[in-house]
Amino acid sequence: MSSLEVTGVTKRYPGFELHPTSFCVEPGEIFAVLGLNGAGKSTLLRTIAGTVLPDAGEVRVNGMVRKPGRVDPTLSVVLDGGRSLYWKMSVGENIDYFGALKGASAKARGTRRNEVLVRAGLVDKASSLVGTLSRGMQQRLVLAIAVMCEPRVLLLDEPTLGVDLVHERQILQSIETLRERGCAIVLTSHQLDFVERLARRALVLADGRPGESQTIGQLQDVLCRRVLEVELEQAPADGTVERLRAMGVSVVERSLRADATSTCLYSVLEAVRPAPIISCTVGRASLRDAMEQLAHKEAA
Repeated sequence: MSSLEVTGVTKRYPGFELHPTSFCVEPGEIFAVLGLNGAGKSTLLRTIAGTVLPDAGEVRVNGMVRKPGRVDPTLSVVLDGGRSLYWKMSVGENIDYFGALKGASAKARGTRRNEVLVRAGLVDKASSLVGTLSRGMQQRLVLAIAVMCEPRVLLLDEPTLGVDLVHERQILQSIETLRERGCAIVLTSHQLDFVERLARRALVLADGRPGESQTIGQLQDVLCRRVLEVELEQAPADGTVERLRAMGVSVVERSLRADATSTCLYSVLEAVRPAPIISCTVGRASLRDAMEQLAHKEAA
């Protein structure tokens, strides 16, 4: 049985519509929902979480139909970082409150409190009001609270937003630990290298319209295949830059980047001749390349 099943979910707002969206997530799987700003990612996650009522469709968590407004102790959500916390309560009070909301006993909350604080790197902030914490600290706290009851399904909307590199690695490790324990995770993030490291499959939303769920590798292949990268010894002249950009080549100082078609390499090398070349490679496109190509398609 899938841990999470989303079937034909739709939601309409003035000026926006999330079209019928369906996918499932298995135990121990990390599934990414990708798209540009305004594509409908957060709307979809809020609908799964039960904070938004869908206009149509159904969400099942561990085989049970998800009912809006009902607390499900097996489902945890991280949406909008600090907005999920009570700013006029202390860090420790937030931990106790949300633990009780999930059904944890006072004894269990006491046992887990220090573990949660250590995981979030906030031991010395236990008595501090949440409103006095930085954005990154709030994000770390809300994620630690979300995992304190060992959820079977976890929804993460931009979990590393405002977090420094050190604590981003801690968040990454926490997510991987949950996956190893069988938790099904749905993740959105604009940090696509982060997504590539974690997710096995992804669904792309474009203006509220979902594509088919695919593996990360399939997504890269479908959207942009392979990429040519050329590093010059010095930045090309203005006239050369104009010719390259007319060919669809991205030029950033000394770096050139383009889709690696069968004739692209020869055309680029001819355009930059006789400029000295430091390196020239053709490699598999990254997920970031795929999303940039999607952005260009939407803007066209």
